[in-house]
Amino acid sequence: KRVINYYDETKEIASINKEFELREQNATLEFNSAKALISQLETRMGNNLIQIKNNIEFINKLNKVASLTGAISEIQSFNSGEASKTNNLASLKKQLENTSKELSDISNQYVEDKHTKEGISKSSIVSQWLDQVLLYEKAKSDLQVIQKNRRELNEKYEFFAPVGSTIKRKERNINFTEQNYLSVLRSYNDALMRKKNLEMTSATLKVLNPPAFPIQAQPTKRKIVVFAAFFGSFFLILGFFILLELVDRTLHDKVRTELFTNLKVIGAFPGKSLVKYRNYDKAVQAIATKYLSSAILPYLINKKENLPFIINFLSTESHDGKSFIINELMQYWCDAGLKVKYLNWDKDFNVYSSKYLIAQSVSDLYKIEDEDILLVEYPELKSNSISTNLLNEANLNLLIVRATRGWKEPDSILANKLSNQLTKNNLAIYLNKAERYVVEGYTGMLPPYNTYRRLIYRLLHLELTAKYEINK
Repeated sequence: KRVINYYDETKEIASINKEFELREQNATLEFNSAKALISQLETRMGNNLIQIKNNIEFINKLNKVASLTGAISEIQSFNSGEASKTNNLASLKKQLENTSKELSDISNQYVEDKHTKEGISKSSIVSQWLDQVLLYEKAKSDLQVIQKNRRELNEKYEFFAPVGSTIKRKERNINFTEQNYLSVLRSYNDALMRKKNLEMTSATLKVLNPPAFPIQAQPTKRKIVVFAAFFGSFFLILGFFILLELVDRTLHDKVRTELFTNLKVIGAFPGKSLVKYRNYDKAVQAIATKYLSSAILPYLINKKENLPFIINFLSTESHDGKSFIINELMQYWCDAGLKVKYLNWDKDFNVYSSKYLIAQSVSDLYKIEDEDILLVEYPELKSNSISTNLLNEANLNLLIVRATRGWKEPDSILANKLSNQLTKNNLAIYLNKAERYVVEGYTGMLPPYNTYRRLIYRLLHLELTAKYEINK
């Protein structure tokens, strides 16, 4: 980029630009003042001005004065003190002086009257006018030269502006690399000094008494502490889970449900499976529905005259899943060719009417047709009551309970009240949304039937040496 010292060069350019700004202001003032004064003097000259301006020789001399003035201004703007430029400047000034005299002589030839109307000598006015014309031409030439130089300075500004940011960036990169190098060099010198120091100090060290190590390690209680920590943590965790099992009243499985409710559990329906078993949900639900059907069929005996087999679906709380299980069971029996009717308390009869409260038979709520099985869904027991006749008329009263909720004291009160209303043992519990292992306790192993799951299933049921025959 032909830049030797960027900072000094930019300072020099800034100072030159400031100097040219001042010169441009002075030249502009001189140019405007000379122009205004010429205009004023020309109004006083009258016909003399027209004659002078029509003189070709005068115009030529005036143009020569303008060119000489411009050359002198350009040399003076960049005067470097060289002898050749100094001689040329003196020659140009001499020519300018001679040409000015010639212009003065030509202008004096055109003075007609001696005095103006105001009594001022016209020769002096023409002389003043000629002086102002020369000053005007000089100021004009100076202004043009300065403006030309200002344009060149602007080009230099445009050149140096991006150079500065580039230089700064390169200086930062150089400084960063230099500091890294100096840091590595300093670390290397320190390492050499430490190495030399170790060499000098270790040469003077002598072992007077060599260390005596024991033949056997001193006995410690480390093993006892490790065993104590292991068994302490084991029994603490085991005790926590045992305490949680004793305190927790969530139903979960058959054993806990029968313990808390004192009622018989006839089956379990699975909830939503994990991601890896989600594709088998339909097959698992079909197996659970089939088992529920087989568990209900033993209760369908002693059919009453003009009545189908009646199964009541009850629950102590809402959202235990009665409707879902009824729909699954109804679909299964309909596919088997049975005529099944589903009565919903929310759609088929009004539980707040007197007809429901004093009903002696299900025929009071619904007109019996030729159904084989009638599935009746009642509202939750905590907010509605069911007449004793409707309960005893059913072949089976099935209490649906979610395995994921706890069995509370109000649930026990409602279950005891329900048992006291029944005259025969036709009340059972069915778990909904149970875990897979709970459902497998009734249905056997659920899909998928791969080798890994078969092995886990056998281990869970302690079939350690069992053998199975493969039917060919």
